[in-house]
Amino acid sequence: MKKSAQKKGAGSSAEAAVIAADPAVAVAGDGGPVLEVVIAEGLGLTREVLREFRDAELTEGEHWSDTAEGVVYSPGGVDLLLRALQASQTARKKMARPDPVWLRVVRKVVNVRIVLAVRADQPARPGEFLTLKVPTVPGPDGRVMNYFAVQSVVPARHVEGAVWVFDGRAPRGVLDITRLTDRYKKEAAARRDAALTAAQAGGNGAGADTGGGANV
Repeated sequence: MKKSAQKKGAGSSAEAAVIAADPAVAVAGDGGPVLEVVIAEGLGLTREVLREFRDAELTEGEHWSDTAEGVVYSPGGVDLLLRALQASQTARKKMARPDPVWLRVVRKVVNVRIVLAVRADQPARPGEFLTLKVPTVPGPDGRVMNYFAVQSVVPARHVEGAVWVFDGRAPRGVLDITRLTDRYKKEAAARRDAALTAAQAGGNGAGADTGGGANV
């Protein structure tokens, strides 16, 4: 049952959230239903936060429904939810998305919805692995699988504790993951080159100063 718009999270002057990079908005743009877990991960919010806004602002059956796969929002429900979230200062702060961090996959586990990872620029030390939540797809045999191979490097966003979530569009094949890894390698190489150039420039400057002093 829909409750009063004056409940927590409401705002009559709210504008529609335009966050094109968020997976939740991208999926909603296709005109289909959206799982609550997808919206939560896309916006960097917990499902508990979404539940508060859902109970206060949306109508069950019209804007959302509880299915075997989980809570699913209709396109209209997603729009109303984003409007309510955008009107809430607390939610806006929680939705502030920091730049993604590059993680390197070090181990695959039985649960295909997660992989173990470390920061891309750090060694893999047992006991310090991070849990990376990743999107899955139906495999050729009908079983659910993911394309995240060991040693691949992908962008991720911190959730809480040692838990991270893949921060990008769901890969459609191994090639997509390979491209992300190549992108990281190119960026890392560019950073190393820039650091080396800066160091060399600093060394040349110091040498020039020393030489000048000797000629005085």
